[in-house]
Amino acid sequence: MIRAVARQMAGLLAPTWLQSYQAKVTLMRKARQWRQQSDTLGSIEELAREITPPIEELAKGIFGPDKIYAHQRWSEISRLLELLSAHPPTTICEIGASAGGNLLLFSQVAAPNATIISIDIDYTSPRQYAFPHLARRGQRMWCLRMDSHAPKTLAKVRKILGGRPIDFLFIDGDHTLQGVKMDYDMYSSLVRPGGVIAFHDIVPDNRMRFGVDLGSYVGEVPLFWKEAKQRHIRHLELIENPEQDGYGIGVLWLDSAKSSVGEALIT
Repeated sequence: MIRAVARQMAGLLAPTWLQSYQAKVTLMRKARQWRQQSDTLGSIEELAREITPPIEELAKGIFGPDKIYAHQRWSEISRLLELLSAHPPTTICEIGASAGGNLLLFSQVAAPNATIISIDIDYTSPRQYAFPHLARRGQRMWCLRMDSHAPKTLAKVRKILGGRPIDFLFIDGDHTLQGVKMDYDMYSSLVRPGGVIAFHDIVPDNRMRFGVDLGSYVGEVPLFWKEAKQRHIRHLELIENPEQDGYGIGVLWLDSAKSSVGEALIT
């Protein structure tokens, strides 16, 4: 007990640069532990279950910045991973990193030599330093602390890709109607014909349905998704329960686009 208190006091009294360094090292070790654990589990579904906390715990918001986990419903993300594993993507772009769990799962179903790009305006230095260690050997992962809506961010992504198209685009960033539309319009231009685009939080939450906040927040993503699926012949909804409080994953295949999504919604 005394030693624990002493360590805590030492951490509080340490210089800011030392605290930052310690946070980076701690999270890096956790990233490496998750990557190693992924090699020992029997399937991607088991890994998804391990790194996805129960919905009740997620709703309480008890997880700190030193944790790596997937803010998902296990049944929904598992189905997406199964879909992707049929044709392992060699290029992935994720908008909205959250707590790193999605990056770990996507790297496991990606090709051994995959290029994985993660964009998050709120990336902390420890996460930006640690998350690339989630990638498998042979893969390359970039964690960009940038605004996905900025032209320079799109230019940076193009440079990393080096002329290659994106096989899988995962959009889970700005949840405003304008924000999700911008992410779609900007980055779908880099997705190859037949490539997969997925959106998180397509199910209305209780705040949207009943005006009651029970923990989930989907913003205006369901409004965008309603329009998007009408303009894409080939689409899929991964939803555990239509009456649930938020979550849900919507999947589009780019080669079936009818027209630009969102024109009828945003003026």
